[in-house]
Amino acid sequence: MSSQQQKALFLQSKQGKFAVGQRNIPKPGQGQLLVKIHSTALNPVDYKIQETGIFVENYPAVLGSDIAGTVEEVGEGVHNFSKGDKVFAHGSFADDQSSYQQFAIAVADFAAKIPNNLDFDHAATVPLAYDTAAVGLYSEKLGAGLTPPWAQGGKGKYSGKPILIVGGSSSVGTYAIQLARESGFSPIITTASPAHESYLKSLGVTDFISRHLSGEELTAALNKVTKAPVEIVFDAISLPETQQAAWTALAQNGTLILTLQPVVKEDQGKGRRVVATHGSPHAQANQALGQASWKILEEWLKTGVIKPNRFEVLPNGLNGIDEGLQRMRAGKVSGTKLVAHPQETKVSEAIRYLELQPYGQEKSTKTYLPFRTTYIRWPVRRAIYRAYQVDHPHTTINVGHPSAPILSHDRCRSSRGSSAVPVSSMDWQLGGLVWPSVQQRFPVPPLAPPVSGVAIQFIVFKNI
Repeated sequence: MSSQQQKALFLQSKQGKFAVGQRNIPKPGQGQLLVKIHSTALNPVDYKIQETGIFVENYPAVLGSDIAGTVEEVGEGVHNFSKGDKVFAHGSFADDQSSYQQFAIAVADFAAKIPNNLDFDHAATVPLAYDTAAVGLYSEKLGAGLTPPWAQGGKGKYSGKPILIVGGSSSVGTYAIQLARESGFSPIITTASPAHESYLKSLGVTDFISRHLSGEELTAALNKVTKAPVEIVFDAISLPETQQAAWTALAQNGTLILTLQPVVKEDQGKGRRVVATHGSPHAQANQALGQASWKILEEWLKTGVIKPNRFEVLPNGLNGIDEGLQRMRAGKVSGTKLVAHPQETKVSEAIRYLELQPYGQEKSTKTYLPFRTTYIRWPVRRAIYRAYQVDHPHTTINVGHPSAPILSHDRCRSSRGSSAVPVSSMDWQLGGLVWPSVQQRFPVPPLAPPVSGVAIQFIVFKNI
C-alpha cells in the first residue's frame, strides 16, 4: 500500500454490501485536521443508510461519524491543535470526513482533545450520540429549544421540572440523561431494561420505568412518580410503538423529541409539538450550538460531568464493522457501544474491494493479451477472478510478452515472460467455485490472438 493510501470500508452501492478497499489519504484544508483514526464507534444510522439509502448520494461511500485518534497534520487557520494531539471529533457524510477508514478529515470546530483520563475507545463513543442528545434538547429548530447548561443561566435552569427519556440505556439516551441532569431536571425518569438500572442511576436517573408499557400504562406510571406535567419527552429509540406511547404520555404544551422521523401527528391547535432531531453539528442549523458545545466537552469529560458510554471492541479492524452493524440491526446490542480499530485491519483481510473494480472493467487504455487452450475456458477466467477477489487486490498491466498466472491453494502471483501456465494439481475452492484437479502445462504463443469465449487477462497480484 502506498504511503499516500489507506484502507477504508466502502458501502459499494445503494443498499449494497460493505467491502474493505483503498483510497487516498485526504489533505486538511482551512480549519481542518487530518486525524489518524485509532478508534471509531458504530451507530444505528449506518445500517439504516445501508438498508434505505438515506443521506448518501454517491457510491462507493465511506460511512461512520465518530473519530478518535491522533492529529497527523494541521490545516491553515487552526491554532488550538498540534500534530500528535490526541483528539476526538464528529465526522460527516462526506467520504473524507467519515470514520470507517484509517485517516479522516476533522473540522476543528467540532473536535476536542482527549483528556488524560480517557482512552481512544471511550472518546470514540461520544461525538454522534452526545451531539444528538444536545441538539435534541437545546436546538431551536431541531430540538426542544431549551437553554443549554454551558450558556449563561442554563445550568440548573429547569430544576423541579420532570423529564422522560425513553431508551435511557441507548448511546443517545445516556447522554440525554447527563445533559438533563446538568440542566437541573428532576425527576429524571427513564425506560430501559432492568439490567441497566444501577448504571443509569449513576448517570443521574432518579426513577426507572419498564420499557414495555402502552401509552396509558406509561402515563399511569409517570403519575405515580410526579404530579407535575411531563412537558419534555426524549424518545431515543423512536420506533413506532415507543413514539406512540411517549406521545400519549406527553403533557399539554410539551415537546416530544425523536431521533427518527415521526409517525405520530401533532395536535392541531393544542400546543403539543413533535420534532425529529438531527445531531450533526455540520448542519447549518446546528453549527453555532455545536461550536459552543464542543468548547466545553474536554473539560466536562476531564472532570466527569459527562461520562462516555461503556463499549465493546470489535475484532479485525474495519472488517469487523459489518458484523457489528448486523448485531445492532438484530437488536443484539444493549447498553454498550461497539467500537472498531481501523489501524488493526490486517493486510490479508483488506482484499474485499471486489465489486468496485470488477474483472473486465479496468479503467485503462492499455491492451491485454488473451490466450487459449483446449483445456482452459470460462470457468478458469472465473476462478482467476475469484482468486484475486479472495487473496489480493490486483493491477492489470500491458506486457509485450505474456505473463502466466500461477495459481495455488493459498496465493496468486504472476510469472512474467513465462511461456507456460503451471496449474495446481490440488482441488481448491474460491468464492464458491471449485478448481478441477488437473496437472497440465499449456503452451502459450508469444502473441496469442483473441479467441471467442476465452479472455484471460494477465494479472499481477501484489500485497498492499
